[in-house]
Amino acid sequence: NEERFLPIFPNSWQIFGHFAVLFCEYTRKHLKAELGKFDPPESVPVGELVRALRCTLDFEEAMTLRYEEAQGGTKPEEQNLRSTGELSQPSPGTEAKESESKYLVAPFSRSISFVFEPYLVAYVKRESESIRDQLQKVLREEEVDKNGPMPLLSSAVNLFLYIKNSISRCTKFTTGQAFYDLYKEHKACLVQYSNDLNAKVNSTVSSKKGFDVETATTLCFVLNSAEYCADTVSQLEDMVKSKIDTAFVDAVDMEKEQDLFYGNITNSLTSLVNGVESILLPGLQDMTKRNWSALEHVGDQSRHINVISSTISEFVPSTKGLLSEVYFKTFCDKLAFAFLPKYFHSITQCKLIGDYGSQQLLLDTHALKTIFLQIPSDDSTMETFSKFVTSEMEKCEVLLKLVGMPIGTADHLLLENFTLLWPHGAIQDFQTVLDLRGRPRNKQVKILKEAAANGIAEREAKPERISIASPEGTSPAINMSKFDILNAVKGFSADMSSAFESNVNNLQSSYKRAVNKN
Repeated sequence: NEERFLPIFPNSWQIFGHFAVLFCEYTRKHLKAELGKFDPPESVPVGELVRALRCTLDFEEAMTLRYEEAQGGTKPEEQNLRSTGELSQPSPGTEAKESESKYLVAPFSRSISFVFEPYLVAYVKRESESIRDQLQKVLREEEVDKNGPMPLLSSAVNLFLYIKNSISRCTKFTTGQAFYDLYKEHKACLVQYSNDLNAKVNSTVSSKKGFDVETATTLCFVLNSAEYCADTVSQLEDMVKSKIDTAFVDAVDMEKEQDLFYGNITNSLTSLVNGVESILLPGLQDMTKRNWSALEHVGDQSRHINVISSTISEFVPSTKGLLSEVYFKTFCDKLAFAFLPKYFHSITQCKLIGDYGSQQLLLDTHALKTIFLQIPSDDSTMETFSKFVTSEMEKCEVLLKLVGMPIGTADHLLLENFTLLWPHGAIQDFQTVLDLRGRPRNKQVKILKEAAANGIAEREAKPERISIASPEGTSPAINMSKFDILNAVKGFSADMSSAFESNVNNLQSSYKRAVNKN
């Protein structure tokens, strides 16, 4: 019919664009009335709502192509056709030129579809339920994706895939209030997944079978999954900000969710270190109970050192193959910082150490030092670890050398050697040497006064009590904050939105290949 009336109406009137604007207005009123019958708004049938919205968006796009883009676009300040459908009168002294006719049509985008916005709450609710259902299914059928840079739980990969697809579907309909509501549902799903990771850690370490390589492996998988989530959350945030309406950009913030995943990392690392420690510490308890004053000769390294050696050999290589470089380094640091001070403390808790006892403990200390220094291999990034191990072991060696001095050594020679070998030692340290040598407390007064006169000061702050009982829960020696982790893990993609989609796609492809192989 349009062709029939073309000769009748001047082209500059854009009469058919005028009819299209009126049609949009009447259709918008009709849809608003029909949708208003659903109370509350979330009671609207989601399937029918989505189909109607999709048809509406297709129609708006077709009208835009026909009456706006085909004519070069609509400039509101130059429109001569009001949204009421009435032609505006040109200003006095001006004429409607043919060149201006391409700006006569009002914009069609969202002219009808915006009436659906209040009712998209039902769509958001269904999207949220769908993600949660899919995630729970994946958690029940949990697998490990070993095809990426680091092995991680398949649920982590799938969670962000579901969120990405959900965002893709929603932004086809709206980038306004409904998209913001969906973003908040995504945040809630991330919080729930963080809780699921914590629950997995707790159930793993509380298993009756005790801590073994399989337990450590599971903790590494959880840690890698949390690391992936923490990295990807920031990319997700930038992706949402790039797509959502400007009015909502400042309200988009996922720092809390990222912090939760950093907490998962800390929890996994703590459990991993505590688990390995739980195997090492019983040997230290045996060491404190042994009668080192009755030893009659020096033999091979003691049994507890053999246990430490076999435990390190069992757990460290497998952990190194499962964690990224930065978290393997952190694991080694935390293990050394937690265990080696307890080894020194265990020596101080021995009742009495004789000549052969001190020599045997020196041999054991040297063996322990070698065991730990072999952990980093030739990795230059473990310099801090190596320095700490060397420092702690040298402190043990100094203590044992002083304890092992001949019994008849004059007090002034013992004090002189203490000052020379332990320049930063305190009065309490010197008293420990006397205790381990078997000097009764009532016979220590004179030499302690002499030590104080020679400038050996008391330790101002009382050292924190170190327990060598098997660790339960979170060790105070292991307390990684978000900032510790951020300082350890540096460097994100400049284009976070693009990185998020690429990250999810690559990991999902790897996961699918693994599933197909099986």
